[in-house]
Amino acid sequence: MRVLYITAEVPWPLQSGYLRHFHIMRGLSERHDVTLLSLTRRVGLSDDAARALRAFLADIQVVSHGTKRDAMGRTERMLARRRAARRLAARVRECLALGHHDVVLFSGKDTFPALQAVGATPVVIDVCDAASLRIRGQLDVAGVARRPALSARLAEVRRVERGLAKATRHLLFASERDRAAVLGTEDAGRVVPNAVDLDYWTRRTALQRLGSQPRIVMTGVMDYPPNYDAALRLAERIMPRVREAVPGAELVIAGRDPGPQLRAAGDASPWMTVTGALPDLRPEMERGAVYCAPLRFASGIQNKLLEALAMEIPVVTTPVVADGLRGGGVNPPMIIADADEAIADGILRLLRTPADHRRLATEGRAFVEDAFSWGRTVATVERELALATGRPPSASHPGASLAPLPGAVRL
Repeated sequence: MRVLYITAEVPWPLQSGYLRHFHIMRGLSERHDVTLLSLTRRVGLSDDAARALRAFLADIQVVSHGTKRDAMGRTERMLARRRAARRLAARVRECLALGHHDVVLFSGKDTFPALQAVGATPVVIDVCDAASLRIRGQLDVAGVARRPALSARLAEVRRVERGLAKATRHLLFASERDRAAVLGTEDAGRVVPNAVDLDYWTRRTALQRLGSQPRIVMTGVMDYPPNYDAALRLAERIMPRVREAVPGAELVIAGRDPGPQLRAAGDASPWMTVTGALPDLRPEMERGAVYCAPLRFASGIQNKLLEALAMEIPVVTTPVVADGLRGGGVNPPMIIADADEAIADGILRLLRTPADHRRLATEGRAFVEDAFSWGRTVATVERELALATGRPPSASHPGASLAPLPGAVRL
């Protein structure tokens, strides 16, 4: 098949929401011609992205809406995105008019205006996560000043989600929870979870002995609102409770764009380190005794949790995160708590109970190995593309023997 893959951002470097599309298009490219057509908030396609993506894509075209992004206010950025989406639609029409593509794999809320340009070409839509879930959760905890803007964004996103659901019966979702939120049923759409590069996310050192280094770690892109909120919650409300019981406990917040408030919290606390961007998160993760992600709002699958589980770090997190990892009646092996005190108690339990610590470390790796394989994810996407085009799916699954990533950077 010849696949036109449309995204809301160039999927490089491999971080958070972009890595899903990178791995899917990379797996599909083993037996299909894949062209990427993407919006980007950057000025254009970076040299690093071009090298990584041109290794397997037939073509790459980008439409930028970020030339003056740093000088733009919120409203200006929104208008710039909309103008870029209209240019993206024109580019889609041009590509499909040439007759060089059999099917469109469409993703992204900001790309929605371009969907009308697909015309009669078969389309599969990767809704991925129910962004309305995340925004609704953020609205529940937001201050008065932020509520009008969040309410407006929620209404816009719900309109887009309804439009995506009506556009085709070939819909993909990251989790059962997100499918139910958008469609209200489990009888439509297909769940295609994110996965983990298990060769990369593998522990290289021995698991930390309890008592030797009571370090708590959280990773992620820190300008993503759920992560930013969770990191501040962990630093200001949960860690003080932990340190009352274990005075030597430390906190490491690792990931790019932590923002001034989070950096200031790190500067003011000798027991807290805010690293900013790192070329490799694994060393910081391996030095952690417990991984904690106390998100109060979320949607989709949190890749950072899959990575922590794969790295055999016992995890404490919240129900809203755990819900995205549940499937087929299987619960993720982690401590799940909601209130600040209960989360702190979960951390302390792992710091004080070697048997629980070892068990969750082992079960976490096994859980990811069993349920979150990029090979299976890519195979499911390929079958849906075949159904959309009326072609029989390939007998073998793509993604099973991919070469190592070309200088991958994960932030």
